[in-house]
Amino acid sequence: MAQIVDIHDILANSKELEDVLKSLNQDGSHLWKVRGASKWFRRKFLLDINEMAVKYEPTSKSSCFQKQKKNIDLSEIKEIRRGWQTDTFNKVEQFELKRRAKKADGKSSVDEKACFSIIYGPRNDTWDLIAPTIETAEKWVRVLQHLVSLYRSQDEQQSYERWLRKQFNSADMDKNKCLSLAETMKLLKNLNIRMDEDDANKLFHEANTRKASGKNPPPEVLDEEEFVAFYFKLLRRPEIQDLFDKYATNGSLTASKLCQFLREEQGEDPKTTTDEECNNLIKIYEKSGELRNKGEMSLTAFVKMLLSPRCDIFDNRHKTVYQDMTQPLSHYWIASSHNTYLVGNQLSGASSVEGYVDALKRGCRCVELDCWDGENDEPIVYHGYTLTTKILFKEILSDAIKPYAFLASRFPVILSLENHCSEPYQRKMAEYLKNILGDMLYVVDPDEDMEFLPSPEKLQGKVLVKAKKRSAKPVPPPRRKSSSSGVVTTEKEIDSIDGDSADIRTLNTIPTPSVNTAQGVDDGLLQSPTYANGPPKASMESLDDSDDSDPDESIDYIDGTGSSVRKKGVTTELSSLVNLIQAVHFHSFDDSMQSGKAYHMSSFAEAKALRLIEIQASQFVDYNKRQLSRIYPAGSRTSSSNFDPIDFWNVGCQIVALNYQTEDASNFYNFAKFYENGSCGYVLKPEILRNPKTKFHPKGSMNEKKGVMVKVEVISGQHIPKAPGSSEVVDPYTEIKVLGIPADRSKQTTKVVPNNGFNPVWEQSYSFRVYCPEVAMLYFRVKDHSQSGSDMPLGHCAVPFSSITTGYRHVHLSSLKGVALTPASLFIHITVKNVDGSPIK
Repeated sequence: MAQIVDIHDILANSKELEDVLKSLNQDGSHLWKVRGASKWFRRKFLLDINEMAVKYEPTSKSSCFQKQKKNIDLSEIKEIRRGWQTDTFNKVEQFELKRRAKKADGKSSVDEKACFSIIYGPRNDTWDLIAPTIETAEKWVRVLQHLVSLYRSQDEQQSYERWLRKQFNSADMDKNKCLSLAETMKLLKNLNIRMDEDDANKLFHEANTRKASGKNPPPEVLDEEEFVAFYFKLLRRPEIQDLFDKYATNGSLTASKLCQFLREEQGEDPKTTTDEECNNLIKIYEKSGELRNKGEMSLTAFVKMLLSPRCDIFDNRHKTVYQDMTQPLSHYWIASSHNTYLVGNQLSGASSVEGYVDALKRGCRCVELDCWDGENDEPIVYHGYTLTTKILFKEILSDAIKPYAFLASRFPVILSLENHCSEPYQRKMAEYLKNILGDMLYVVDPDEDMEFLPSPEKLQGKVLVKAKKRSAKPVPPPRRKSSSSGVVTTEKEIDSIDGDSADIRTLNTIPTPSVNTAQGVDDGLLQSPTYANGPPKASMESLDDSDDSDPDESIDYIDGTGSSVRKKGVTTELSSLVNLIQAVHFHSFDDSMQSGKAYHMSSFAEAKALRLIEIQASQFVDYNKRQLSRIYPAGSRTSSSNFDPIDFWNVGCQIVALNYQTEDASNFYNFAKFYENGSCGYVLKPEILRNPKTKFHPKGSMNEKKGVMVKVEVISGQHIPKAPGSSEVVDPYTEIKVLGIPADRSKQTTKVVPNNGFNPVWEQSYSFRVYCPEVAMLYFRVKDHSQSGSDMPLGHCAVPFSSITTGYRHVHLSSLKGVALTPASLFIHITVKNVDGSPIK
């Protein structure tokens, strides 16, 4: 019988930490919880072994304290950070610098070495803590870092068992390490099962083996081992039993029969799937020593193998960098963030260094910094002319870019600078870039005649600055435009220096789209702009609204205090750091093909890019084979909503910048796109988007002889979660979509299974004709059928066609944020063949 993993098992190989663990569990520590530069609260913190959580004991009973999170599950922890490396501690540091300047001895009242932070949850919240001594801080940091590291190293089965233990503990209301029938019935509802009480009572007593053995007095409860037996009886999976029986002899699989299954059903290569490898699989998944010694696999081990990464729909080999990384930068899709500093909306949201840390740790390779003049001669980053908070430019470099740029990926990071700074501040920006980043900063000027940009392989470990380059040409007067309201504005008032955002003060003087939350892609998950007078006309005249203005044009603008300031162009110091990615004004594709350099790139607002795709898609594809393009969200997306990135990927746009802080379908597609190739942030585009001799139009006529046929059988589901905030048992159904070029987009939907999120069975098959699998994704979404309101999404999975594996596969579900919903999954069978029925080579 499988045992449930607990924290003692995790520490089995870490005996030296056990005394420290016991101390933190039994005695805890009094630490200062910091919420601001002068807001410190002394609390007792404990590491709760039973609950596997970090907790603190609040001393106040006021409502504001009741709303604060008082425990963090170890599985929620993303990082333990030493010293002053969060927004809160940055405020403490600034406070300490001012205080020290006033003190005669210049000493700090806080030792940075006694400070540490716990980063947790999908929004990267923090507990910022100060210990009474450096030794106490180090004790907490060592134990928590060790536990978090071990948790992440757990395989799928151990994660599953840990989840099972959590279910047992949550159902054990009186904490006597046993479950009564009443507690068990409540657990069934939590597990998304609506079951007749008589049937549940029968299973309960069948699992109660201590009572059956005649122990005195006979306990009317289930202990942990009995609970596991009860649970697996509930989780009977006849669909896997039938598959197992097809190859098993006398209730077990030999290595040769397992080999046969992997070759015939899973389509594995006979050259690599050998008896020797299958014997190794038996050793990994079979817990019975007797069967393991005989070289045989039980049904339980077979299920474990099917739940493992080897049998995931996503090709496990693609979880590492497997693509050619020696192609030019323009040949890759690049994971990119818009207004990276924001963790909320675009008008009043908070700016945070954590936005950069989170994006970089997720493999993002292009981050944005909107730079402005700040107080005390310090450049700041925030969304200009809004109520968003401000952070220091230098703190982004020192606390995020330098320590995290190459943590998730060794390939180059692009800093997209939107420069609103006056000359003295630009010089300071250049100084910080050089002094803080040092050798990480790429400072080599490009060859004027280079045909293509260098490769990610050649640029690994380097930070590239994307910004305007200082020009030697004469400065023309600002071109003026008339808005629809008759108000005359300069082009600079409409477009920023780097073309990435409209001036908030002029949004009422120009026709701007408004976000319609009721329409858009993916049932409202993607919010698309709508226009009061219809969409912009697809004409060449409409494409002349520049989003990249002259870098040396001197302009008058209003600063944050309302004063008129004369601002110059890009300084020599900052310009010298811009080399391989020089932002330039886009005139036309013809102009770019004739005189554009490989190191020239342009930014396009989403509406302009969509107009170009509508009338010049094939030229856009050709442009992106040599030069970089960046697509950014409309200024009207003040709620930080996102556009659908797929249309832009289809024409080869490399830097499709999204608001990473928003949990929506766009970000989920982005997560799926860049999960491939080891989540390194660079995915090689297919040949049709790279080869200069190939002509491709995503909306053109399709060759009926090319493409693939995909057949998906949705067999069953396991542990489908409840809708957020709901206590009701779900009525699940599954949507299967193909995402890609317009001709390929389609959707199929299974029947609804009432009152069963625990192990619903569908056994329904669907076929899809896919013309262009090179850019397509297969998307699964499980929803809860509602009789009255909207059908709520319960779990998601999207896989690029290039990473799909065939045969019997589990589809592991996650939230739109990309957080795994372990152990929620679908069990499917999938085949992919050429349109003529021949196998794909």
